Amino acid sequence: MSYQLSIQTHKVSQAINRKAGLNFNDYINQFRSEYCKEKLMDENYTHYTIEALGKLSGFRSRQTLIKSFKKFYNKTPSEFLKRDT
Repeated sequence: MSYQLSIQTHKVSQAINRKAGLNFNDYINQFRSEYCKEKLMDENYTHYTIEALGKLSGFRSRQTLIKSFKKFYNKTPSEFLKRDT
């Protein structure tokens, strides 16, 4: 992003911190978590494991997905599924 905008990386990070109130990693993980949540609710993805949905969402590990999901939705993906099904 910083390359495309011709802005130093730390300046982009500072702007995200100010506007979103999140550090860069949390900002990205918020989008990943939202994408994963959408897939968890989509009947076309019911045959996917949580780990597979995490990878599809851009998370490198199940643990990172669970930690991020819980941070933004106050529940794990499994808990989210139990409530929504």
